[in-house]
Amino acid sequence: MKTYGKAYQSLLGKEHINYKKIIFADEDKDIVYKVLNELKKDKYNFIIILSSSTQASDIINGVDSDKYTYIGTDMFGSSVAPTLLYQLKDLNNKIYFVRNIDTAFDKKVSSFNQEYYKEFDIDPLMISLYAYDAVNVIIKSYKKFGFVATRSIDGINYNGISGINIANNKYNQSTHFTVLKVGKDGYEKKSVSY
Repeated sequence: MKTYGKAYQSLLGKEHINYKKIIFADEDKDIVYKVLNELKKDKYNFIIILSSSTQASDIINGVDSDKYTYIGTDMFGSSVAPTLLYQLKDLNNKIYFVRNIDTAFDKKVSSFNQEYYKEFDIDPLMISLYAYDAVNVIIKSYKKFGFVATRSIDGINYNGISGINIANNKYNQSTHFTVLKVGKDGYEKKSVSY
Protein backbone atom coordinates (compact mmCIF):
# COMPACT_ATOMS: atom_id res chain seq x y z
CA MET A 1 0.00 0.00 0.00
CA LYS A 2 2.99 2.30 0.41
CA THR A 3 3.36 2.42 -3.37
CA TYR A 4 -0.27 3.49 -3.76
CA GLY A 5 0.28 6.15 -1.11
CA LYS A 6 3.30 7.56 -2.91
CA ALA A 7 1.44 7.55 -6.23
CA TYR A 8 -1.55 9.41 -4.80
CA GLN A 9 0.67 11.92 -2.99
CA SER A 10 2.67 12.58 -6.14
CA LEU A 11 -0.45 13.19 -8.23
CA LEU A 12 -2.07 15.39 -5.60
CA GLY A 13 1.14 17.41 -5.32
CA LYS A 14 1.43 17.86 -9.11
CA GLU A 15 -2.14 19.14 -9.21
CA HIS A 16 -1.49 21.44 -6.22
CA ILE A 17 -4.27 19.83 -4.22
CA ASN A 18 -3.97 20.24 -0.48
CA TYR A 19 -4.32 17.04 1.47
CA LYS A 20 -3.82 15.67 4.93
CA LYS A 21 -2.17 12.31 5.37
CA ILE A 22 -3.33 10.12 8.24
CA ILE A 23 -1.13 7.08 8.72
CA PHE A 24 -1.87 4.19 11.00
CA ALA A 25 -0.36 0.74 11.04
CA ASP A 26 -2.60 -1.96 9.59
CA GLU A 27 -1.93 -4.09 12.65
CA ASP A 28 -3.32 -1.35 14.92
CA LYS A 29 -6.50 -2.77 16.46
CA ASP A 30 -7.85 0.74 17.02
CA ILE A 31 -7.21 1.93 13.45
CA VAL A 32 -10.90 2.44 12.59
CA TYR A 33 -11.57 4.33 15.83
CA LYS A 34 -8.52 6.56 15.26
CA VAL A 35 -9.45 7.31 11.64
CA LEU A 36 -13.06 8.10 12.55
CA ASN A 37 -11.84 10.51 15.24
CA GLU A 38 -9.53 12.22 12.75
CA LEU A 39 -12.40 12.62 10.28
CA LYS A 40 -14.45 14.43 12.93
CA LYS A 41 -11.71 17.06 13.38
CA ASP A 42 -11.76 18.45 9.83
CA LYS A 43 -13.92 18.69 6.72
CA TYR A 44 -12.81 16.61 3.75
CA ASN A 45 -14.17 16.32 0.24
CA PHE A 46 -12.42 13.08 -0.64
CA ILE A 47 -11.14 10.26 1.48
CA ILE A 48 -8.51 8.02 -0.07
CA ILE A 49 -8.41 4.72 1.79
CA LEU A 50 -5.33 2.57 1.30
CA SER A 51 -6.26 -0.45 3.37
CA SER A 52 -8.15 -3.69 3.18
CA SER A 53 -11.81 -3.71 2.25
CA THR A 54 -12.70 -4.79 5.80
CA GLN A 55 -11.07 -1.73 7.37
CA ALA A 56 -12.42 0.50 4.60
CA SER A 57 -15.98 -0.73 5.15
CA ASP A 58 -15.67 -0.16 8.90
CA ILE A 59 -14.57 3.42 8.23
CA ILE A 60 -17.24 4.10 5.59
CA ASN A 61 -19.96 2.51 7.74
CA GLY A 62 -18.79 4.56 10.74
CA VAL A 63 -19.24 8.05 9.28
CA ASP A 64 -21.99 10.08 7.68
CA SER A 65 -20.88 8.73 4.36
CA ASP A 66 -23.02 10.94 2.11
CA LYS A 67 -20.62 13.81 2.85
CA TYR A 68 -17.60 12.16 1.28
CA THR A 69 -16.36 10.65 -1.93
CA TYR A 70 -14.23 7.61 -1.20
CA ILE A 71 -11.35 6.48 -3.38
CA GLY A 72 -9.70 3.13 -2.83
CA THR A 73 -7.36 0.60 -4.31
CA ASP A 74 -8.08 -2.61 -6.16
CA MET A 75 -8.43 -4.26 -2.74
CA PHE A 76 -11.96 -2.85 -2.61
CA GLY A 77 -12.95 -5.39 -5.25
CA SER A 78 -10.45 -8.06 -4.29
CA SER A 79 -11.13 -11.57 -5.42
CA VAL A 80 -9.02 -13.00 -2.59
CA ALA A 81 -10.49 -11.04 0.33
CA PRO A 82 -14.05 -10.13 1.31
CA THR A 83 -15.15 -7.46 -1.12
CA LEU A 84 -16.22 -4.07 0.04
CA LEU A 85 -19.53 -4.48 -1.73
CA TYR A 86 -20.81 -7.06 0.76
CA GLN A 87 -19.58 -5.26 3.86
CA LEU A 88 -21.24 -1.87 3.38
CA LYS A 89 -24.46 -0.82 5.10
CA ASP A 90 -25.35 1.66 2.36
CA LEU A 91 -24.52 1.01 -1.30
CA ASN A 92 -25.60 4.48 -2.41
CA ASN A 93 -22.31 6.08 -1.40
CA LYS A 94 -19.77 7.67 -3.72
CA ILE A 95 -17.10 4.96 -3.62
CA TYR A 96 -14.61 4.47 -6.46
CA PHE A 97 -11.62 2.25 -7.02
CA VAL A 98 -9.50 1.01 -9.89
CA ARG A 99 -9.05 -2.49 -11.24
CA ASN A 100 -6.78 -3.61 -13.98
CA ILE A 101 -9.58 -4.82 -16.19
CA ASP A 102 -8.26 -4.13 -19.65
CA THR A 103 -10.61 -1.76 -21.42
CA ALA A 104 -9.24 -3.04 -24.73
CA PHE A 105 -11.33 -6.14 -24.09
CA ASP A 106 -14.63 -4.26 -23.86
CA LYS A 107 -16.14 -6.23 -26.77
CA LYS A 108 -15.15 -9.53 -25.14
CA VAL A 109 -16.43 -8.34 -21.77
CA SER A 110 -19.70 -7.14 -23.31
CA SER A 111 -20.17 -10.49 -25.04
CA PHE A 112 -19.38 -12.32 -21.78
CA ASN A 113 -21.90 -10.18 -19.89
CA GLN A 114 -24.64 -10.96 -22.43
CA GLU A 115 -23.95 -14.69 -22.37
CA TYR A 116 -23.77 -14.73 -18.57
CA TYR A 117 -27.11 -12.93 -18.27
CA LYS A 118 -28.70 -15.27 -20.82
CA GLU A 119 -27.48 -18.29 -18.83
CA PHE A 120 -28.12 -17.13 -15.24
CA ASP A 121 -30.70 -14.32 -15.59
CA ILE A 122 -28.54 -11.94 -13.54
CA ASP A 123 -25.69 -9.59 -14.41
CA PRO A 124 -22.21 -10.88 -13.61
CA LEU A 125 -20.06 -9.30 -10.92
CA MET A 126 -16.48 -8.26 -11.61
CA ILE A 127 -15.26 -11.43 -9.92
CA SER A 128 -17.14 -13.37 -12.61
CA LEU A 129 -14.55 -12.20 -15.16
CA TYR A 130 -11.72 -13.51 -13.00
CA ALA A 131 -13.50 -16.80 -12.36
CA TYR A 132 -14.14 -17.22 -16.10
CA ASP A 133 -10.47 -16.65 -16.88
CA ALA A 134 -9.30 -18.91 -14.04
CA VAL A 135 -11.39 -21.82 -15.28
CA ASN A 136 -10.22 -21.30 -18.86
CA VAL A 137 -6.57 -21.20 -17.76
CA ILE A 138 -7.06 -24.49 -15.89
CA ILE A 139 -8.79 -26.12 -18.88
CA LYS A 140 -6.17 -24.93 -21.36
CA SER A 141 -3.33 -26.05 -19.08
CA TYR A 142 -4.89 -29.48 -18.55
CA LYS A 143 -5.57 -30.00 -22.25
CA LYS A 144 -1.98 -29.14 -23.16
CA PHE A 145 -0.11 -30.96 -20.36
CA GLY A 146 -2.56 -33.43 -18.79
CA PHE A 147 -2.17 -31.80 -15.38
CA VAL A 148 -2.49 -28.39 -13.74
CA ALA A 149 0.41 -26.87 -11.82
CA THR A 150 2.34 -23.62 -11.91
CA ARG A 151 4.72 -24.93 -14.55
CA SER A 152 1.86 -26.08 -16.80
CA ILE A 153 0.03 -22.77 -16.45
CA ASP A 154 3.25 -20.92 -17.24
CA GLY A 155 3.54 -23.03 -20.39
CA ILE A 156 0.32 -21.87 -22.03
CA ASN A 157 -0.60 -18.75 -23.93
CA TYR A 158 -3.83 -17.16 -22.77
CA ASN A 159 -5.27 -13.69 -23.26
CA GLY A 160 -8.29 -13.35 -20.99
CA ILE A 161 -11.21 -10.99 -20.63
CA SER A 162 -10.09 -9.75 -17.21
CA GLY A 163 -6.79 -8.40 -18.50
CA ILE A 164 -4.73 -11.49 -17.66
CA ASN A 165 -2.18 -12.44 -20.27
CA ILE A 166 0.03 -15.51 -20.04
CA ALA A 167 2.71 -15.75 -22.72
CA ASN A 168 6.31 -16.93 -22.99
CA ASN A 169 6.31 -18.40 -19.49
CA LYS A 170 5.29 -15.05 -18.00
CA TYR A 171 2.18 -13.82 -16.30
CA ASN A 172 1.43 -10.30 -17.49
CA GLN A 173 -1.33 -8.34 -15.91
CA SER A 174 -2.89 -5.53 -17.84
CA THR A 175 -1.46 -2.08 -17.30
CA HIS A 176 -4.76 -0.53 -18.35
CA PHE A 177 -7.08 0.39 -15.54
CA THR A 178 -10.80 0.86 -15.27
CA VAL A 179 -12.51 3.00 -12.65
CA LEU A 180 -15.30 1.16 -10.90
CA LYS A 181 -18.01 2.56 -8.64
CA VAL A 182 -19.65 0.60 -5.87
CA GLY A 183 -23.36 0.59 -6.66
CA LYS A 184 -26.46 -1.07 -5.29
CA ASP A 185 -26.32 -3.65 -8.09
CA GLY A 186 -22.59 -4.37 -7.84
CA TYR A 187 -19.59 -2.69 -9.40
CA GLU A 188 -20.30 -0.24 -12.20
CA LYS A 189 -17.71 0.74 -14.77
CA LYS A 190 -17.27 4.50 -14.97
CA SER A 191 -15.78 6.49 -17.77
CA VAL A 192 -13.04 8.86 -16.75
CA SER A 193 -12.27 12.17 -18.38
CA TYR A 194 -9.11 14.14 -17.77
